[in-house]
Amino acid sequence: MKITLVSTQLGMGGAENLVCNLADQFIAKDHEVQLISLLGEPVVLPNSTAVRVHNLRIDKRKPSTWVTGLIYFIQVIRSFRPDVVHAHSFHSIVMTRLLRLLLRYPKLISTGHHQREGEGMEGVLYRLTDGLSDITTTISKKTTAAFLERTRLRPDRVITVYNGVDIEKFQFSENARQQWRVGNGVANSDTVLVAIGRLSPEKDFPNLLHALKLLEGKVPEDHRLVLFIAGTGSDQVRQHLDELVEGLYLQSKVIFLGVHHDIPALLSAADVFALSSSWEGFGLVVAEAMACERVVVATDCGGVREVVGEAGFLCPPRNAEALALSLQTALALSPQARLALGQQARSRVAEQYSLDSAAEKWLDLYRAL
Repeated sequence: MKITLVSTQLGMGGAENLVCNLADQFIAKDHEVQLISLLGEPVVLPNSTAVRVHNLRIDKRKPSTWVTGLIYFIQVIRSFRPDVVHAHSFHSIVMTRLLRLLLRYPKLISTGHHQREGEGMEGVLYRLTDGLSDITTTISKKTTAAFLERTRLRPDRVITVYNGVDIEKFQFSENARQQWRVGNGVANSDTVLVAIGRLSPEKDFPNLLHALKLLEGKVPEDHRLVLFIAGTGSDQVRQHLDELVEGLYLQSKVIFLGVHHDIPALLSAADVFALSSSWEGFGLVVAEAMACERVVVATDCGGVREVVGEAGFLCPPRNAEALALSLQTALALSPQARLALGQQARSRVAEQYSLDSAAEKWLDLYRAL
């Protein structure tokens, strides 16, 4: 099968990582894969060199780049002649739907990754172009329900297909843990919190920073508590976070890592993984942390509850006090309890959200349409 995956961008987000992982899986299963990115320069890429990667380099502020990007898209689609086009996220979905009128690809799947997918004018465009897509999918049951309510599409036009985690790649490594902590000046007695995500409003890192401040005096003084945040974002958001860290006097406890490519090692180095988002579609990074046997504390937004189940701690979003209390509870676990919860978390991900299983579900869907 010849499969074209289209992603709005290839940044550090869960959607982008999923697309790259699916490309690798499809290649491993003897399919031909073309990956097209619309915006910006790639930060993540598939591991397999057999994936044909095309970057349109569209700049939303420069209309001329839309013209050159669309021409390039038409050329690579006509050259590859895919059996299936699978578009991920809003901009990719609308573009591939409209261009299907010209390019006539046999099958088109549209996948929304955002808990707030279909809000406002997005919902209108989804509804107007729905007939140009064979099926629309979202990544959690809660997201599907919200999407249907916003767009008023027929329930049989939108289905849930969960994200998948490469459980061979994402697994705990004691060696990686020690190497990472030594390389980053972290002592064995230090307690490490890790957060991963774009520095963007929906990730609500201010919520996490305020919760960290509330933890002062509530953890043993002989165990230094440090928070590592991996991810990039706009200069404006980063400046705001830097100012907040300074204003809360957390300079000695918060370290921004920027782009971090060895996420399994970073997760292995963590004692607790924290997600402070205001909204999520699925929470892929939560599942990755669980696969690494980490204790997870996450805000109950989007599909995160579906991922975590009983194998972690959930608290309301936009509530620093509740997040601090959940973090305090997680940090107070005995080593034995932390180990048991981590093993339970990995088992849950392996049974329900493995990447291999997700790839097979997509291939089954491609064939069935």
